[in-house]
Amino acid sequence: MDYTFMKFVVTGSSIYYAYYIYEVFKKQNLLFWCLVSIAILFNPIILIYLRYKTLWGFIDIIVILFFIIMMFKLIKNRNKL
Repeated sequence: MDYTFMKFVVTGSSIYYAYYIYEVFKKQNLLFWCLVSIAILFNPIILIYLRYKTLWGFIDIIVILFFIIMMFKLIKNRNKL
């Protein structure tokens, strides 16, 4: 899989869910700001270069875990966040 395509998917998902949290729950909590930070870090237009590939691998794993936890949290607490 192309890394650029993955960046588009992660950035798009982050923007969508940040907008969803802001519009539906009317909150700018930690979850909202984490999603905005992920969208900035993974954006495919203005690239952010990190010195080590292992650091990107570590960040990728953290973001995957964050999205999994976020999805369970949003499913569990649809009315409150």
